[in-house]
Amino acid sequence: MKDIFGKALMNYYNGDKTKIRLRRDDNYLDEEDLSTYFSGYDNFPEYERRILEYADGKILDIGCGAGRHALFLQKRGYHVTGMDFSPLSTKVSKMRGLKNCVLTSAFSLPFKKNSFDTVLLMGNNFGICGKSTEEFLRKMYDITTKNGKILAVSRNPKDTKKPEHLKYHELNRKRNKPVGLVNIRIEYKNMVGEWFELLLLGVDELKILCEKTGWEIKKTIKGENGVYSMMLGK
Repeated sequence: MKDIFGKALMNYYNGDKTKIRLRRDDNYLDEEDLSTYFSGYDNFPEYERRILEYADGKILDIGCGAGRHALFLQKRGYHVTGMDFSPLSTKVSKMRGLKNCVLTSAFSLPFKKNSFDTVLLMGNNFGICGKSTEEFLRKMYDITTKNGKILAVSRNPKDTKKPEHLKYHELNRKRNKPVGLVNIRIEYKNMVGEWFELLLLGVDELKILCEKTGWEIKKTIKGENGVYSMMLGK
């Protein structure tokens, strides 16, 4: 495992501000400044700050990165477990003060039933399992308590006028894939990561997915450019 994202976070933590690049499989390229992953509460977007107010009990932060959300909630006195697939990301989170951080994949979720009251899936992590998101939601139903909730962020892929994105939507329709299923990889300096899927979906698609998996949309908060946060309950 190359752990390119983890290397980028560790380098940033140590003062190297090199950006990462996100390449889609149609060759669309985006750059990302890693400062976001180290931001404090005052610099969280409003849709994140407002949805985090619903966090309570024992909390699991899936794809915690450098631990920004987990650290904020830990400081508020909550028992928070960070979780990431990247060894260096979990190391950075611990170096920054996160007490509990587990190295594991969102595809396995090796936790007992009723382990958590709140699950965080921030920064588009709601769709981190790609086309396996339905199965992922069923697993989260099992590892959360009877009043368990999911606090997450996604983006409505259809809320765009960019020709390159609309063209990609058409490509997905031809491939018989959901419009918002993107295939991307991380590039950093001279390193190139493996391709992985990310599912972006609007509220209508989210509602259908929830109905299949026992979840219910309790609240959504709009951000900009199709981004929104959500609270799902049982």
